Amino acid sequence: MKETDETEFSSLLADNAVVVIDYYATWCGPCKGYSPKFNRLEREVKRAHPGARIVFRSVDIDRHQGLAKAAGVMSVPTTVAWTLGKSLFGKPKQKELLRFSGDRSWNDLLRTFMSLADKHAGDA
Repeated sequence: MKETDETEFSSLLADNAVVVIDYYATWCGPCKGYSPKFNRLEREVKRAHPGARIVFRSVDIDRHQGLAKAAGVMSVPTTVAWTLGKSLFGKPKQKELLRFSGDRSWNDLLRTFMSLADKHAGDA
């Protein structure tokens, strides 16, 4: 599982079309079941879309409380997909593409993230 922190998150957002974050806690039972699916999901999306600028990372909410708070994480696991959009005045602005809390079936996860990769495959 690739982890990220505040500094890397900003760089990832600037360098990729989509950044998908799994917010988790080491003490969370459901997180332990979801994490292997999240890791497999990254491999499957990259295999289907080898040139896609989509990255998957994890954030331990206890170690990186600032990131979790900024994302409005209230429960774990929570998955959020981010992109860099523009504000009303044309400045770069972090934009949430999707969010869900808890686990999902493998087929639902795969369908959701393949669709996201399809939509953003050509984003520069």
